[in-house]
Amino acid sequence: MSTETPSAPQEEVGSPLPAIVAGVAILGVAAFLIFGSGDSSTTATEQGSAPASQAAASDRAEARVHSGKVRGGVEARAADQAAGRRDEGGGGGEVRRNPRLGAPVEGMTMAPPTPKEPPTFATKAEEITYYEKVLSNEVALLDKRAQFVERTKANVDKARTNEEREVAESRLKIVEKNYDDQLKAVEAAKRKLSELRG
Repeated sequence: MSTETPSAPQEEVGSPLPAIVAGVAILGVAAFLIFGSGDSSTTATEQGSAPASQAAASDRAEARVHSGKVRGGVEARAADQAAGRRDEGGGGGEVRRNPRLGAPVEGMTMAPPTPKEPPTFATKAEEITYYEKVLSNEVALLDKRAQFVERTKANVDKARTNEEREVAESRLKIVEKNYDDQLKAVEAAKRKLSELRG
C-alpha cells in the first residue's frame, strides 16, 4: 500500500481557440454595426420601385458628394427652410404678438408717438394746468435729449478708427433728429399754452 494520498483529478484544459473565435466574431459584428455604410439596408428593388425613393437615393448620393464619406451610418438629410411661428387660427399667416409689448424696437430711433387725446376740462384753468404739466414734461425730455447730443458728440471726438467714427456719426445723426423732434414738441406745447392764456 502506498502512503500517497490521491491528488484531486485535474480538469482538462481545453483549447482557447473557441473563445478567441467567438470574441473576434462579436467584435466584427459590432464594428459592422458601428462603422458600416448603412447602404445595405435598401435593396435594388426598393430603390427602383417608386420615383420618390429614387429621389431620396439621389439626395443621399448628393449629400455624400458634398459632405464627403459619411461615417457611422449617419447620412445628411434635407431640412426645411426656417420659418417663424404662424398664427394658429390660419388667418393671414402673421405672427401673433402681445399687444401690451408694442411694436418691436429697431435701432436707436424713437417709436412713433401714439396720439394721445387730452381729457375734457370743466374750466379753462384746469386745461391750462394740464398743458403746463405737459410742457414741463416735454422740457425735461428736451434736456435729456440735449445731454444725449453732447455725449454722442464726445463719442465722435473719441473715436479712434474710421469705422468707430462712422458708427458714432450715424448715431449722432439719429440723436440730433430726436432732439429736433423733441424741440418741435416743446414749441407745440408752448403755442398751445399761449393760445389758452390768450
